[in-house]
Amino acid sequence: MDPLMVLLCLLPLYQAAVLSCPQNVNISGGTFTLSHGWAAGSLLTYSCPQGYYPSPASRLCKSSGQWQTPRATRLTKAVCKPVRCPAPVSFENGVYTPRLGAHPVGSNLSFECEDGFALRGSPVRQCRLNGMWDGETAVCDSGAGHCPNPGISVGAVRTGSRFGLGDKVSYRCSSNLVLTGSAERECQENGVWSGTEPICRQPYSYDFPEDVAPALGTSLSHLLGATNPTQQKKENLGRRIQIQRSGHLNLYLLLDASQSVSQDDFHIFKETYMWRSLPASLSPCLLPFLGVPFTAYLLQEVFPDYTHAMQES
Repeated sequence: MDPLMVLLCLLPLYQAAVLSCPQNVNISGGTFTLSHGWAAGSLLTYSCPQGYYPSPASRLCKSSGQWQTPRATRLTKAVCKPVRCPAPVSFENGVYTPRLGAHPVGSNLSFECEDGFALRGSPVRQCRLNGMWDGETAVCDSGAGHCPNPGISVGAVRTGSRFGLGDKVSYRCSSNLVLTGSAERECQENGVWSGTEPICRQPYSYDFPEDVAPALGTSLSHLLGATNPTQQKKENLGRRIQIQRSGHLNLYLLLDASQSVSQDDFHIFKETYMWRSLPASLSPCLLPFLGVPFTAYLLQEVFPDYTHAMQES
């Protein structure tokens, strides 16, 4: 056995035995989990009951044996804070009530338009447990533009007030809110704005399954299709995936609508999955000596039917 390979396999065990982080990391009102115990490299993730969010959300055990909190200069006590929905920055051609800096879960936000403007969207919206408003963005529109007034979502600031063909509007979020959707949109010839509606959300907000399911189902319906293995292709399907009616396909999706998954988080997810994909009796350190490419082994574990088809072709 190559001495270097032996060292690489034993090094993580040596580090884990020598260094560990303090265990005084409880969160008031919540719980926590550890990815690799108290050893260096372990990710501590906090969780809170519905209606609350952890602050900070996580800590990382460094090789020095100390906890590191993302975007923090010192170690602070973890607490569960009540969820709040963002407040409107402005509302064109109308009024909204109540005017608060942030809105607690269960509270309502009401909108009314001035004379000569029609209300489009939800006249009343409620703050939900995930820190997001229900319903749709309220817009007071006169109908005078080539494109309808694109509105200003709660917590957003818009630049641009002309809605003719080719006109553009841009958006940014106030305070520490995170923008999802299109930061810039253009009025198109068909009278529809390009891109998707920009939404400003709290960094700790998340989506309920019932919100994601319709959009995800629509997206997958354009990508997946069933086919008869004997039928002839009559068109170039591009990225479309055709599946035999007797076959199946496992989909593994990583969604990050809130941009809360950092590059380090992704690598932790990837490494955790790779190690768990292997049988307990087979160590990754043995794979090079068995002549089995690591990536190929993982591919066969995840997509056995697909790799079988590859071997036959």
